[in-house]
Amino acid sequence: MSKIGSRISAGKCAGFFAILVIGVVGRLLLLKYPNLEVVTLSALFAAIWLGGAYSIIAPAMIMMISDYFIGYDPIALFTWSGFAIMGYLFTKIRGVRSINTHSVLRVTTYSVFLVLVYDIWTAFGWWYLRYPHTTTTLALVYMLQIPFTIRHLLSALITIPMGWVLAVKFDTLCKAFCPAIVKKWSGNRKYKIHMPIISDPQG
Repeated sequence: MSKIGSRISAGKCAGFFAILVIGVVGRLLLLKYPNLEVVTLSALFAAIWLGGAYSIIAPAMIMMISDYFIGYDPIALFTWSGFAIMGYLFTKIRGVRSINTHSVLRVTTYSVFLVLVYDIWTAFGWWYLRYPHTTTTLALVYMLQIPFTIRHLLSALITIPMGWVLAVKFDTLCKAFCPAIVKKWSGNRKYKIHMPIISDPQG
């Protein structure tokens, strides 16, 4: 493996580990505030900075590890897979890098789609695991889900666009506030890497 290939792989591993730690600790500390999108933002950062399988594995692992401390429940199969799906869908906006009115509106609209996909999937899980399998109970579950989805949407409409802007501008922020870290990371200018777009041809 070339020097730059090793550098990128090491950077991805370090970024993946950092996202895992922040996601797990953040979820455990903010457990009483379920509408703070810690895992969602972790999935977003993994998709924007790392791409590929990292965007799917990171949020699923954050849920698995934090659920070890919180306690497992059969619905976890749907929440874990729900965040994995969300991580994959975040990769679809990975190429959106220009921050302007159009892109912010695009990401904000996409946030609505992501929340609906996640809530429809997890509500289906509740129905499948806890209710008789009839269309009537399925309709009931989705009706009961509406207030939670509204709160989820209100939170996501703020946190996801803000998180996306932060993810895209991360390199600029690092250069502004942590120049020593950026210099150490970049090393030889010949192999300079901008962290928000860490990627290899397969990622």
